[in-house]
Amino acid sequence: MSGLVALAGTARAGKDTLAAPLIQRGFKPFAFSHPIKSFFAAYLAGDESIPQLHTRMREANPQLTYEQFADFFERVLLPFEHHDLMTDAFTENDHEKRIIRPILEHGGELIYDHIFQAYFAEVDAALERGDRIVNTRLVRLPEAQAWVERGGVIYVVHRKDWPAASDWEGKHLLALEESGLVTGHLMNDGSEADWKVFAEAFARGLQERKEVA
Repeated sequence: MSGLVALAGTARAGKDTLAAPLIQRGFKPFAFSHPIKSFFAAYLAGDESIPQLHTRMREANPQLTYEQFADFFERVLLPFEHHDLMTDAFTENDHEKRIIRPILEHGGELIYDHIFQAYFAEVDAALERGDRIVNTRLVRLPEAQAWVERGGVIYVVHRKDWPAASDWEGKHLLALEESGLVTGHLMNDGSEADWKVFAEAFARGLQERKEVA
């Protein structure tokens, strides 16, 4: 039996609501985006300059080229600087989340191996302690493969008439859905209250079917 449940889907599809009853049952929320947000937290809060960020990214990925960072600066960091926004990387404000999303998506790609190793080291340590984890934002195929290799299950949440938040998100979700790694698909097509009722039944059903410990 696995203590790993991952949820995938577009932003605001209802993944956090679906995860809430699992968390109430003792699952610890730990999304792949957590170490990415932690990495960029100082910069987003205004406590780190772009040269300092560049240095840390080079330390995380020694193969990062000047051209790659220059492209990241021009396409992603410079527009962010124009917003003159200092924010918490873990913000729940929808407006702020839209603004910082490109940094987390594209910046995370540039240091992906570093984040991947850090994330799954934490996952493995949690499993050794007997902890159970719910990952509320699984996106890329390598993460999905590593998740399934550890006995984890993956559910994709679909919300009616709710498109991907970015081309990046849409591309990776499509690849995930076509990968054969997904355990099941869930449709959020009712009211918020309906989805909360479904979330409770979903958590209860997972335990009854012994898909989770």
